[in-house]
Amino acid sequence: MINGKTKSGFKYSIDENVITDFEFIENLENVMENGVGLSKTLVILLGEKQKKALINYVRDKKTKRVPIKDVMKEVEDILSNPKIKNL
Repeated sequence: MINGKTKSGFKYSIDENVITDFEFIENLENVMENGVGLSKTLVILLGEKQKKALINYVRDKKTKRVPIKDVMKEVEDILSNPKIKNL
């Protein structure tokens, strides 16, 4: 398991086998190329429970909305973890 914390403070735990999984890479490519499939990519990367935790973590306290830019910022931060990048 890879445990980490984003710059903003979101704590996560990822199975290192997910990072080299074909379905994860395929979904991540779709997100990066055309923005499609972010929700499924998050489930593969974090699991349903941590995905929900991330969504609630970035949820705007006033509007109760979840800004996509904030979700993407956290995902990019997670994927930039040296333990993940070196797999």
